[in-house]
Amino acid sequence: MSTSKNGGNSGNLIDTVSISSIMTKEVKTANDDQSLYEICKIMHENNIGSVVITKGRKEAESVAEAKSTREPIGIITERDVVNKIALKLDPASYRSSVLELFASKIMSAPLTTIFPNSTIRDAMDTMLRKNIRRLVVIDGPGYDDKKGEENSPNKSDRLIGIVTDKDIFKAIINNQGYMTDILTDRAFISHKDLLERLGENLFGELWKR
Repeated sequence: MSTSKNGGNSGNLIDTVSISSIMTKEVKTANDDQSLYEICKIMHENNIGSVVITKGRKEAESVAEAKSTREPIGIITERDVVNKIALKLDPASYRSSVLELFASKIMSAPLTTIFPNSTIRDAMDTMLRKNIRRLVVIDGPGYDDKKGEENSPNKSDRLIGIVTDKDIFKAIINNQGYMTDILTDRAFISHKDLLERLGENLFGELWKR
């Protein structure tokens, strides 16, 4: 589980705004022993593209405590679901068995995570380097704000949110200062795919208005 924190030019807004201010706190999760069918149902009912897979501590004494000590161990995205089903050549023969697979057999792991006081630049850098669009936000004993990026085997890292590239784009689009920083940032504008996604989100936001 790799976790990112800070790195960039401290004068820019994207280097000072924390992930905690733009992340989604209500994260939809599923246990590692739930089926692909149940995961798909969660995505459909909540109109979301991913579900974080967690493993609760066995020593939790109540439902409330179990939720507060959720240990994120993986993630399942729409792409994971499509790829898993597409690998099966005969839908009639494999449909049932695929949908009954446990989340632990489908999820992407280990997770790439980020701390709540990491910055927008930290998140963008990590997403670009890992070629992913979501980062799970954690806080817990594995948290060390003096380290830039670490592989934390700590089993007590606590799930507190999730941040996606769309969350970042929305924050940038809604603040002219962010947009100026982005469009003058060489590290950012060198990534054609990221610029195209920013443009798509900008058009979408303008269309809503």
